[in-house]
Amino acid sequence: MEERQFLMPDYYPDFHCKGGSCRSNCCFGWKVTMSMEDYFRMVGVDCSPSLRRKIDTSLHILNDATPDRYAEISHDWQGLCHMLDEDGYCAFQRELGEDCMTSTCRYHPRGIKTIHDNQCCTSCSCEATIETLLNHRARQLCRCLCHP
Repeated sequence: MEERQFLMPDYYPDFHCKGGSCRSNCCFGWKVTMSMEDYFRMVGVDCSPSLRRKIDTSLHILNDATPDRYAEISHDWQGLCHMLDEDGYCAFQRELGEDCMTSTCRYHPRGIKTIHDNQCCTSCSCEATIETLLNHRARQLCRCLCHP
């Protein structure tokens, strides 16, 4: 696997989602799309019957599907992702771990930019990012080797 250097804030590698304690869940009202690879990985996982029902009823192949934007996770009538448990945590992540999630869910609010330079950031639309920035003192940039 190729290794590249990325410019990133020093808190980036330690960023963690607040999960159910977040007041404004990141998937509320957003269309969470996934690649064909993510879709077939999700529908093919070995999981509990309750998670299987959530997967089978909430993943939909798009009419204009492409390999990179193949399917989406539907929302309920309140705009909440069907994968969320009552406590605000993702049922998929809870049962199978972060590595099994779609890349959209796994990386948000992290962003990787490679157009002008290799850079990583976290979005300020995320409550945990704002709290991290308000509580962070060093505010330095560092270069780290990572796998994009």
